[in-house]
Amino acid sequence: MNRIVLNEQEVRNDLFPFTRNRSVVDLRVGILTLREKWKQFGYDVKMAASPVAGAIPANIIPTNALIDGIDNVTSGNSKLMDDVKLVKHPWDIFHLNGDCIKNDFLQITKKRNSEAISPTNQVINPANVFIEKGAKVEYAILNALTGPIYIGKNAEVMEGSMIRGPFAL
Repeated sequence: MNRIVLNEQEVRNDLFPFTRNRSVVDLRVGILTLREKWKQFGYDVKMAASPVAGAIPANIIPTNALIDGIDNVTSGNSKLMDDVKLVKHPWDIFHLNGDCIKNDFLQITKKRNSEAISPTNQVINPANVFIEKGAKVEYAILNALTGPIYIGKNAEVMEGSMIRGPFAL
């Protein structure tokens, strides 16, 4: 596993109050926290206690393009990254949430099978619905036309619920 050093000092205050009790990399944007996103790409996250040469801002959302850029920089082939996504302010968590759910959904569900969707549910676009083992979803409407729906382990969707993607529970 590769190691990456992140610096949160410059962005921590901008993300208050969410960073009052947790690190920037432990903020959830989409299905996963920023730390979990880095781990999905094979990186072990280390936090810098003070400014360190080579550390990158902790508020960067890792994407395939960013990872390719990091790999190119470390191999000496630097390239400009135009689509780096940053969580600069608390409202960015909500603004970026839909796109992050879509990206996380692809990463998490790759080469995995969803639990069976109960026939009591009305499902639109079932290929975009993923239910983890132990989740309970009965007599609900799941509309995944506008984005994926991810129901996590041991989550419960109550009867009569209407869910439109992108959505994660």
